Amino acid sequence: MLKVSFETSAPITSKCSVCQRHADYRCLECSTTAVLCEACLRRTHHNSLHVPDKWNNSSYEPSYQGLFLYLPEGHENHAVYRKDIKVIVNTGRLCTIPIDMCECEPEACTLLRYGLWPATAGKPQTTFSIPLLELFVCLSLECQVSVEGFCNKSISHFRHHHFRQRSLVDICPQFDDGTTCPACPKVDGDMIVTLDANFGLVRK
Repeated sequence: MLKVSFETSAPITSKCSVCQRHADYRCLECSTTAVLCEACLRRTHHNSLHVPDKWNNSSYEPSYQGLFLYLPEGHENHAVYRKDIKVIVNTGRLCTIPIDMCECEPEACTLLRYGLWPATAGKPQTTFSIPLLELFVCLSLECQVSVEGFCNKSISHFRHHHFRQRSLVDICPQFDDGTTCPACPKVDGDMIVTLDANFGLVRK
């Protein structure tokens, strides 16, 4: 799996999947293999909460260019204003997105039209993607996962995967500098367990 993750961390082609022109972008929420040019990316991601990645000749990095939410039709003659909102999108990533608001309804209602759940009812500054909250509700009902457990499990699992990617030992053993985890069980050696301020120890 680590080998595949390294292979997919670079573009497999430089041709746009839609128009066959040169492409530097990808959207992992749409496809893990398709790449897009900037024009096709804007066209296919109009009013979308997907955060695409751009290839910078060495790696992919998040691209927030063009990430914007426009009001639907029917507000041409209304007082429309723009507001920067912190949005936790489907993937759990925190983004600041300019969003069009209209004075004809409360901001919380407008955000709901965009598929966002406001953190507060009045003058919200932070919102959550509804699909992300729906995932948590399913895990909460079916697996009795707490909010803290949902966050901790997702983060700790990815941090371990991210560490394995950065170490490169699984791909190239020559990169191993001899450092070992003191907490991992060993045939010979000591296991170090930290007890200070470990409030979760009572569960064990």
